[in-house]
Amino acid sequence: MEKNVKVGNIMEQEKIVYQNNGFIITEHPRKREYENETINENDRIYRIALLGSNQPTIDDCCELVYYLLKNKVYEHKFKEYKSKILYAIERADKDGVRINRNMSMDSWM
Repeated sequence: MEKNVKVGNIMEQEKIVYQNNGFIITEHPRKREYENETINENDRIYRIALLGSNQPTIDDCCELVYYLLKNKVYEHKFKEYKSKILYAIERADKDGVRINRNMSMDSWM
């Protein structure tokens, strides 16, 4: 699903790549030119919009991570972003275990 959005005097092409209950991810071509054609073809900008009062679901977050990592043509950038995401998951896992442990102790008291 593509649509054109007028930005100033220029028509910018945007493509909706994911949409769920007001959570929208759009893909835009990057304006830079690289010597490497592979990068020119694959380099994209992804923008997020939240419409209404709906909160993103875990599925929405997974789609967001996918599109953030998808266009990292250089392997070192992909690995850097992937490690940041895995670190955030690890932190949440550790904090979640503490919260669950505290809740279970409170429930029997």
